[in-house]
Amino acid sequence: MDLEGKTVLVIGAGLLGGPAAKALALSGGSVVVADIDHDAASRVAGEISDAGGKALPVVIDLSDEKSVESGVRDAAAFTGRLDGLFVNSYDPVASSQDRNIVDIDLAAWRRSLDVNLTGYLLAMRNALPFLLDAGGGGIVLTSSSDSFDSPPTRVAYPVTKYALHALCRHVASNWGRNGIRCNVIVPGLVPRLLPDGSFPPERVNFYARYQAETPSTRLGQPRDIAAMVSFLLSNEAEWINGQIIGVDGGLVLR
Repeated sequence: MDLEGKTVLVIGAGLLGGPAAKALALSGGSVVVADIDHDAASRVAGEISDAGGKALPVVIDLSDEKSVESGVRDAAAFTGRLDGLFVNSYDPVASSQDRNIVDIDLAAWRRSLDVNLTGYLLAMRNALPFLLDAGGGGIVLTSSSDSFDSPPTRVAYPVTKYALHALCRHVASNWGRNGIRCNVIVPGLVPRLLPDGSFPPERVNFYARYQAETPSTRLGQPRDIAAMVSFLLSNEAEWINGQIIGVDGGLVLR
């Protein structure tokens, strides 16, 4: 995928966002790496720069409207343009407090909405003018397989992730004729590995059960998600818009 001359903002520098940012840079793009944690954003941006790429770290808190506004503005100012946006962020604390609709604390519900849904809206709303100024561009949002099977133990996370599908199609239908493409990826399980590449012992059985339910030879890897993001933000995906795309080894067959 050729991203030469394009500038992409990646919000979320963690397990999936960091490798995606690096893949975008390897494809020739200038990458603005954003995270609520400045050290995380700086670490990924530094690795891109050390490899010969062009990257800028910025701080964006998706729950803070002014933070999103200033972060997107800084991203566009990096090279004078903005051609792509990948939003891949969630609040792990709110996620850990997620429960069923009877037991969930409303503070955790509202926090999930603020970050997982409203934050994505704010990111797109602020990025759209810059994308339009560039003649169009791509947006990729990160959903979850929970948006389809909605586990009984938690409500906020799957609800917000499913809502992103409608948000994506809203943007695609409104601005597609202006060159704006918006798509959603639905990743399967991508395990967090120990430094030696092995599974954490307490997660081995869980990962084994998950793989047994997936019609694939393995679990996901960050590069699987990064490859799809790079493709969707490249010119090769010009005719793909408003789609919900599983990157999950066939876990969810639709």
